[in-house]
Amino acid sequence: MIKKSIKIAILGPESTGKTVLTQHLSQYFKAPWLPELSRSFIENLNRNYTYSDVETIAHLQITQEDTLQKQHLPLYFLDTELIITKIWFAQVFKKIPDWFEQELQVRLADFYLLCDTSIPWTPDKVRENGGERREFLYRIYKNELNGYKVPYKVVTNMNQQRFSNAVNAVSDFISGFKNNPG
Repeated sequence: MIKKSIKIAILGPESTGKTVLTQHLSQYFKAPWLPELSRSFIENLNRNYTYSDVETIAHLQITQEDTLQKQHLPLYFLDTELIITKIWFAQVFKKIPDWFEQELQVRLADFYLLCDTSIPWTPDKVRENGGERREFLYRIYKNELNGYKVPYKVVTNMNQQRFSNAVNAVSDFISGFKNNPG
């Protein structure tokens, strides 16, 4: 019998340290991670992105995760996932593809780390949501996680303390999961 992989996803508004945190967790736990692919996709468009582009990104995320899942790893990390894409659709285009919700529900992570906005926002050419918008989006992510009734922990503070908070949260989840994989 194949043991279930533990999938941990890192969510949060722009510029909250998701990628750095995911990389550190991957190294610490010696587990692979999937990088956010939307950033490089958007940067390489040389035009404004469209609804169709975000749909393409969602399909690429699904394919990327399916490839990793086939390896039957004990643990892996996702630097963002479909909840972020769902909110992106809803906020920018005011609609979500018909197929999307069902796909998201079968792909929910086992555990989420929700990055708060204690890290200052740093603008760049693809970031769109600084200032008060970050707090607004943070609340939406939190509401989504609560709505899906998935386990999560908010990651606070900065630098080493933020990483330590995340490691402790993941370690606690893994311990509980091993004792009750149910």
